[in-house]
Amino acid sequence: MKPPTACYWLMNKAFAFPPPPEGYSLPPDPLTTTCWCLQSMEAFGSDGGEASLEACNRTRDCYKPEVDL
Repeated sequence: MKPPTACYWLMNKAFAFPPPPEGYSLPPDPLTTTCWCLQSMEAFGSDGGEASLEACNRTRDCYKPEVDL
């Protein structure tokens, strides 16, 4: 399951599964967890920056909130 602060366009295989009973947690080593952007369909966003949970945030022009908080 994708965290609510994640970018709408960010994808990872782990997001397809529901969270475990103890709740959502980030992978122990985010560098081993490959993410991709649904706009570019690559490991970088439509702005050319890295696609990851850490990098895909409100500071980027291509960011779209997953959930409006």
